[in-house]
Amino acid sequence: MSLTWKLTLQRTSLKNSSLIIFGILFFVSVVCFAIYPCGIEYFLIIRDVHFYGQSYDPEFCEVLVEKIYLFNKNCESKIEIFDCG
Repeated sequence: MSLTWKLTLQRTSLKNSSLIIFGILFFVSVVCFAIYPCGIEYFLIIRDVHFYGQSYDPEFCEVLVEKIYLFNKNCESKIEIFDCG
């Protein structure tokens, strides 16, 4: 086999390997998020708490408390519900 063909096959093999690895990682990520969606919800609530700490908007606080209540109801971990007053 000539050098050109060897290099072409190596490049193709590397591309295929990369696609397979990324495909597997994508599949594992989707499965993990489908099985345990509470992890994503937790980080979204923490982000919203941070935003609330900057604005202290009472309407946003009520929405956030409702999100926390639903999270505590559906998930194992618990987030303390705070007073919007």
